[in-house]
Amino acid sequence: MVDKARSEEYQEGTIGRLVQEFPFQYNESGACAMLIDGKCSVYKDRPLICRVEDLGFKLGVNQVDWYKENIESCHELMEEEGILDKFRIIWQEEEK
Repeated sequence: MVDKARSEEYQEGTIGRLVQEFPFQYNESGACAMLIDGKCSVYKDRPLICRVEDLGFKLGVNQVDWYKENIESCHELMEEEGILDKFRIIWQEEEK
């Protein structure tokens, strides 16, 4: 998923446009400047790219598939950055 997001085709799509239109600056470590003490200081008014559930819905993706795709991307980025496995997201689907 991370490679897909970096592809030219993907960058020209909806997600790419939302990333390019991101309204905030990044700090020296690459994190959003609105992240203060580990918390989003504009959470209630955050942009669509930061609204995981809303963005998946807007893109027409099934919620479970959208979450799984986001988790996979997060894990890829964590691996690239050498972040410990203990911080990985553990997905547990609800039994029906």
